[in-house]
Amino acid sequence: MPNRTTLAAISLAFAAFLFGATFVVVKDALDVLPPFGFVGWRFVIGAAVLLAISRPRSRRAATAGVIAGLWLFAGYACQTKGLVTTSASNSGLVTGLYVVFTPVFAAALRRRAPRPAVFAGAVIAFAGLAALTLSDGFAFRSGDLWTIACAVAFAGHIVYLSRVAHRFPVIALTGVQLAVTGVLVILSIILQAPLLDPANFNATPNPSKAPWYFLGLQEMVSWGRPIWGGVIAPGLIILGLLLIPYADRNKRGVGVWFAPERRLACTLFLIFSVAMTVVIVIGTFMRGPNWGFFWPWQQWPH
Repeated sequence: MPNRTTLAAISLAFAAFLFGATFVVVKDALDVLPPFGFVGWRFVIGAAVLLAISRPRSRRAATAGVIAGLWLFAGYACQTKGLVTTSASNSGLVTGLYVVFTPVFAAALRRRAPRPAVFAGAVIAFAGLAALTLSDGFAFRSGDLWTIACAVAFAGHIVYLSRVAHRFPVIALTGVQLAVTGVLVILSIILQAPLLDPANFNATPNPSKAPWYFLGLQEMVSWGRPIWGGVIAPGLIILGLLLIPYADRNKRGVGVWFAPERRLACTLFLIFSVAMTVVIVIGTFMRGPNWGFFWPWQQWPH
């Protein structure tokens, strides 16, 4: 009977076969379903089947599954988006870059260079993949950029799983990953983010708002002189973050979320998070024409 190492190698080879076989199937399926709808359905159904068989038995197992699911969502979302404007052969080749990225990322986490044999094997594997998929030539398209991001995400997913998969039941861990991916896809479908009309130099929007991650800064700038909200306040925040390690020298509870032994650090983190959330919410939902204050239920003047 084969030993565990041999079974693992056979399983990986079979997984590689199934993974490669999906490219053509996904390409055909996208003619019927929208990209994110397709990803959502496949992962929701898969998660339901696996979690019906086995569920995570600890919070650590669930947390590991959620983190792995975030990597998985990024990979499949970028790959599916890229397949809209690129060919199946291009997608297979560019996605195969994860073979090169994975040992590089793993070596970076270990803070040492990858072994020459590992790096040479990754390059040879990618060269073989290129020889198989480039029979019709390679034409770079916009979708290939999405597929490069997919390769990075898949490499991160593999490296992370190599650190946690042996600690938890495989079926439960996989089920949580698929569930996270499915939920994120469903949210991305429900919470649409349509593009605005092309910019018109003769008609400035009123109000003109920055992206949400800069709205807190825009809100602070509106409170008084721009130098206070745009320079001094962010500078003091950065200075405060730099001083936290010197103000809180307690080494207990390091790496634990909201550890009771680190009250000062937790309090500072909570104050900063709440303050930034408040200014972003005000800028997003409570600012109208001429940056006036309006409650969300109030009508804007025309």
